[in-house]
Amino acid sequence: MLEESEDRPVPIKSVPRLEGALRTLGGYGRTLLRSSCIGYVVGVIPGAGSSVASLVSYGMAKRSSRTPESFGKGNPEGVVASEAANNASVSGALAPLLALGIPGSASAAVLIGGLSIQGLEPGPLLFQNHPEIPYSIFVSLLLGLPIMLALGLMGVRVWVRVTLVPKGIVASVVAGICLLGAYASTNDVFTVAVTAFFGVAGYLLRKVGVHPAPVVLALVLGYLMESNFRRAMLMSGDDWSFFVSKPIAAGLLGCALLVLVAPLMHLLKRDQCDRQPS
Repeated sequence: MLEESEDRPVPIKSVPRLEGALRTLGGYGRTLLRSSCIGYVVGVIPGAGSSVASLVSYGMAKRSSRTPESFGKGNPEGVVASEAANNASVSGALAPLLALGIPGSASAAVLIGGLSIQGLEPGPLLFQNHPEIPYSIFVSLLLGLPIMLALGLMGVRVWVRVTLVPKGIVASVVAGICLLGAYASTNDVFTVAVTAFFGVAGYLLRKVGVHPAPVVLALVLGYLMESNFRRAMLMSGDDWSFFVSKPIAAGLLGCALLVLVAPLMHLLKRDQCDRQPS
């Protein structure tokens, strides 16, 4: 098994066998199902992507766990939650792309560009005029998943060796890639400075006990929320009742309110239980 050390990685003495890993995964069936549903639903939302799906699913798993303090310290449930949502968001992003022609993620937008180059327009007519395209995508997903599983299992003894690389080297490589990607996105040094600033800010927040996941979600979803809010107000003619008069909009607002209130109620209930004399 893999052991962690504060100073340097400890050599891996053994890698768990396949049946042992599947037995461990079987204990998190509820988390697997819930995270897959979250990942698919988040993937359907245009612009959200797999990162948001993983963070939301990880947060849900941590809040519902009996040992939330073990997350981030080797709890397999956190890995199951984030990776299940990450994988499910891929198929979710394809749903609005093929049905409506709206990309659900950055990779889906690239796929739309490829289809447009070939003179194809994603949407309902794609199934009618060129049914071989969407069904080829479905077949490729069905064939690709077993192949990915086989490659992962065959190379597990190689992939796990990455954990032996010193943390300093990993941090340097990741930081370099982040700065290079920031510069390549706009060809502007200012973006690199912004990346470095928020990297230091994230490190300081982590030191004082503030988890970066809510900050990342706010940065990713803030722009989407603002742009869609402006679009909704323009469509409604500045009528605020638009958000509660329509069943779908009211239902989505109710779900958002429930997600906001449920953790607070859970904390209040736990505090009351702690205050009661034993």
